Amino acid sequence: MAIKRESKGAGDRLQFSWEDLKNDPELLKNAVKKYGVRGLAEKVDIKHPTVIYHLNKLDDRPELENHGHNQRKYLAGNLEDEKEAAEDERLKIKEFDDGSYTIKHPSKGTFLTTDDELNELRFYYCQLGLTQDETTNKLKKIFGKDSFNYDKFKILKRAFHIVHGSRPLQERTIDNGNNQELAKQVLNREEKEFDAVFREERIKKLESENRKLREKRYISNRVIDKLGPQVKAMRYSPPEFNFKTSESKCDYLLLPCDWHTGKQIEADNILGLKENYNYNVLQSRVEKYLKKIIYGIKRDNPGKVTTADLGDTADGKDIYKKQAQNQELYGYKQCVKAADLTEYLLAGLHKINPNLEYLRVPGNHSKNDDSDLLIGELVKRGMKNYESIKFDISDNQYKARIIRGMNHVFTHGENIRTGTYTRAKDVLSIIQLLKLNARYTYVHQGHLHHWAKEGARHNHWLWPSIVGGDELGNNIMQEGARASQIFLRLIDDGIDGIIPVYFD
Repeated sequence: MAIKRESKGAGDRLQFSWEDLKNDPELLKNAVKKYGVRGLAEKVDIKHPTVIYHLNKLDDRPELENHGHNQRKYLAGNLEDEKEAAEDERLKIKEFDDGSYTIKHPSKGTFLTTDDELNELRFYYCQLGLTQDETTNKLKKIFGKDSFNYDKFKILKRAFHIVHGSRPLQERTIDNGNNQELAKQVLNREEKEFDAVFREERIKKLESENRKLREKRYISNRVIDKLGPQVKAMRYSPPEFNFKTSESKCDYLLLPCDWHTGKQIEADNILGLKENYNYNVLQSRVEKYLKKIIYGIKRDNPGKVTTADLGDTADGKDIYKKQAQNQELYGYKQCVKAADLTEYLLAGLHKINPNLEYLRVPGNHSKNDDSDLLIGELVKRGMKNYESIKFDISDNQYKARIIRGMNHVFTHGENIRTGTYTRAKDVLSIIQLLKLNARYTYVHQGHLHHWAKEGARHNHWLWPSIVGGDELGNNIMQEGARASQIFLRLIDDGIDGIIPVYFD
């Protein structure tokens, strides 16, 4: 079954088959000197222990000082490899005209195979490069578990000197067929096999994502059922207002972001900070934010009020190793308190303008515990009797709304890079992917805790945090952010007013 092989280098041809080499000691020694044990084995498509076995049978061995890979170690021999090579030499192969073979192994018995079976083995093992186990499993599916197993794969591989670099078809198949047609068949089959594997892997991926989503929803619902009564018991009573409506010429957009409920900051430890930050401070700041918004609503009479929470409403519990040192509230207590304050804000707005929409996007501090998702679910359940409020609390990272003819995109912003050009590229990509190129677009993000604007054909706004300065911003980066929150007055031409509420 051996054939003459040619090396990949031009002009460097191996003119002898393995049958010639193993029966001529001088030829074998010279070939090993030139190519090394492994190099020679690859050229004649056999396993290197077989070469070692025949070398060890010689009275003297070639000097191999100049062949890397420590050839002397190979010549010392591995007893197991030599035993396996000796067994390979005693394999008895009988070939029949109908395309079948019998292989008699000295210890494992006789195996029956065919060119079709060997072509399948070569296709998966040599052409596709599957592992031995993967190839065996493929052939079990094709020929049945009773007709094919791992032992048979190993015997066939040894008997016919099949390695990953061997041809994808049997020599008899190649000799009896048209080379071009056979090559096309192999390549077409390889393409179909890829498509089948791709579909299979895609289905596995979708099933995995579906399981994760179901598990996330299940856990969220369990936690919400448990925490719901606590939120109801803690609810604030919003202030009463007497307000007379008139014709509306604008809308309002509220942008609460980065509340980090549960976070605790000691002002004495932070460069330039005069006030601590904890839950009581957050509560007083949300109350001030609501009063300023209500004052604006009484003045402007907006037709609709949209509240877009940009994430990190809770500080989270698994983001930084040292974060626990700066926590006042732990675990899901953060979610309960944050939901309570959010309901307070929405209920106060509802009393003066019931045409409300509440949406939120997840922040990076909720990646490990889904806190932003939980807060949204708690708020929606706690306000289920407020039928005029529209809720969008899904955990999509990007959400878009058309408000008075203009596009508004909301995201927390951790996936937008901070370099001047990379940031512009990311923002333009978001606008393009959301198919919002036709209208003027505003992109709103939090995350970086300060107030800034970018963009030309669009506006990219970074909105501030209610927290203000902290260890990272003030002590390490020296980029202190002023504690504030923003709401916008929107008219048909776009943003007509940016109203900040400062807390320092």
